[in-house]
This record gives sequence, C-alpha cells and structure tokens, in this order.
Amino acid sequence: MTSSSPFSLSRRGLLAAAGAAGAAGLLGAGSAAAAPAGSPGTGTAAGGGRGSAALVFRGARVFTGLPGRAPVTAVAVGRDGKILATGSDAALRRYVGRDTEVVDARGNTVMSGVHDGHVHPLGAGDRSLRPSLEGAETTQAELREILAGFLADTGGAGAEPDGWLVVEDWNPVGLLPTGTVPHHTMLDALPTRRPIALVGGDGHNLWANRRALEIAGITAATPDPVGGKIVRDAAGQPTGVLKDDAQDLLQRHVPEPSRTELVAACAKVLELAAASGVTTMMDALVGRHELELYRDLSAAGKLPQRIVPAIRLDAEQTRDPAAALAYARGLRREFDGVRGLRFGMVKVFLDGVIEYPAQTADAGRAARSPAGRTRTSETERYGPLWTGNAIAHLQIVDPADLRHAAWRRRARG
Repeated sequence: MTSSSPFSLSRRGLLAAAGAAGAAGLLGAGSAAAAPAGSPGTGTAAGGGRGSAALVFRGARVFTGLPGRAPVTAVAVGRDGKILATGSDAALRRYVGRDTEVVDARGNTVMSGVHDGHVHPLGAGDRSLRPSLEGAETTQAELREILAGFLADTGGAGAEPDGWLVVEDWNPVGLLPTGTVPHHTMLDALPTRRPIALVGGDGHNLWANRRALEIAGITAATPDPVGGKIVRDAAGQPTGVLKDDAQDLLQRHVPEPSRTELVAACAKVLELAAASGVTTMMDALVGRHELELYRDLSAAGKLPQRIVPAIRLDAEQTRDPAAALAYARGLRREFDGVRGLRFGMVKVFLDGVIEYPAQTADAGRAARSPAGRTRTSETERYGPLWTGNAIAHLQIVDPADLRHAAWRRRARG
C-alpha cells in the first residue's frame, strides 16, 4: 500500500506506530541536514512475513541526530512500533511486504517523535470550549466591546441572569494604558447581570465581576487559601482578581461541560499535537478528573500519545508524606491499565509561582533547599516521597542558592 500524501500519516500508520519508543514523525518540508545511515536491521520481507515492516518511509530527509555520515532517506517501522532500520531507499526495500504501508515523503523531513516535557493538553481541550481573548492588549472600552460580543454569542438575553460567561486567555497585564490595574468595577459596567470570569492565559490569574464574587461567597472576610491570593484594594475589599489556588474558590461554581463535549475537545487537541509530531507528553498537573478523561480517550481510541501524568499533591497533603504517597500509588493502581499512560511522577505545588504578575511564591523559601545545611541522606531529609525533583517555571535564582542545587546534583552522582 502506497501513500503519496505526507500529511495522512498522523491519521494512519504513523499514529499506529507512535505507541512505542522511536516512532517517527513526519513534520513537513524541513531544512535539516540528512542524518547518517542506521543499522540495516535483520530479517527479510518476503511477502507479508515476519521481517516485513508495518510502515516504510522513503524519499525523505531523515534526521537521526548523528552527524557526519551518509544521508538517510528511508525508515522502516516494525509492527510493534519500533524502528527496524534506517538507510537508503534501496537498502530498505527488503522490509516492504505485501501489507506494508509505503509512504513517499517527497523530500520532507522525518524525525523521531517529539517529547513535550511540560504541557497541559486536557486543559487546552477544556479551554477550547469557551471564547478566547487570545492574550490581547486592550483599553477598558475595547475590552468591554469584545466582552459584549461574547455575551451575545453565548446566549444573549436568554442566558440572563445566571448563565456564566467564562473567557479564556485573558492577559493579566494587558490593560491599556500600561499599568492599568484590573478591578471588578470595570466588568460590572457591562450591561448584564451574568457572572463573568476572565481566565488568565498564564493559568495563575483570574478576574471576576462582582456577581461572580457574590456567587462564590468571596468577601473581605474570606481568608487567602493555602497556595493562593485574593487581591484586595486599600480598603481590604476583593478587587476581583484571584491568584493561583484562590481561583478554585470561584471556579468550583462554574458549570462544567458535559463529558462528551470534553472528550471530543480533548481528542481534537491530541490529534493536532500528533499531527505536529508530538508522540509523548508529560501532563504537568493531573488528578482523578484528568485520569478519568484519559481513560475515556484511550477507550475511544483517541489517545495517540504516551502520557506521563504528574499526579498533583498540594501543600496540605505533603504534611503527611505517607498518606500522600499512598494517595498517589492508589491512583496509579487504579489507572495503570489504561493504554497510553506511564506513571512515575508527582507534582508538589508548594507555594505558588514567581511568574509576574501572579508572584504567589515565597521565592526565597521555595528555591532555597535544605541540602546545603546538612549532609544527611536524601531520604532522611525528604522522607518517602523524595526521588529527585525539578523546579518548574523557575526564572530567577539567588546566586547564593546555586551551591545548594550543585551539591545535590553531586550527591546524587
């Protein structure tokens, strides 16, 4: 079987092969230099026998990451998704059997699948169901005009007074002139009684109108939650801006899309990623809800990637490391049989982020490790949860703290 269109791969043989290490991804015309020939492999391809490949690319520019050898123009992918061989078109003819799919890459680039080390694909699917500000910078008047259009598009008068308007990709520093600070009164000026929430594109900020704050019960007396902040004015009243875990105080009141809608939206995001060559993702914030979604996607045959879920542990959970570890292990046992999931990571959200304008972290305390203060073993310092770590979204490090990280690295070898 032969295909002349390189863009059909994400929907056909390539995605079928992408479930194992080394699956190739066709990314379109590229300028990368040709890679050297790999192992010619073993076995024969008489008819549809054991040695024949499930998929063979030919006429490609194959990037293997190994410079200085002869150009590689062909790749043979086995029936288990693993690469059998790379080399010239002629050398890999031996792998073409009666049922082998042969794809003429027409000079386009073929490379190994892309592994995305920090992404939120299900969040992207969820957000795609709502209108987006696309990170725009606007004056207050321009923003109100855009939001008035969204109100009309999401039910208009028929959605009054209780239909939520949730808008994604709000730019938390995008109000013009520069330096304008968001306040719920700006949203209250819209001709509606509906609750409104603008969700920051950074995932760390949310801006709500007074009606939404009232529904959530957020007042001057509401304490900041662990890991979050309710922004207040000089009089101590909420401004409508909620940071990090304070967003949950309001978002728990927003009606969720149906499971059918959510699965369909997430499937589109994963398909788009696959078509761009992404074969593995580390989903950087996962709980039971996300694992159930992945189970539904996998059961429907709509999970083309390998997913490494980072199970979220919040600051309160880490007060009891044994219980936190039992929780994470329990989720792994429950969902370990889901095809496409690969467990082995947790995410401990200690005190927020240092990204502007959220800045909910105590950067000095969060970045400063106890490693430089004692020479006890790693398990003695961190307990049963500790297996090594990474600090995500790290942007600024006090030079005095660099020696702690360096010592930890040396200690682990």
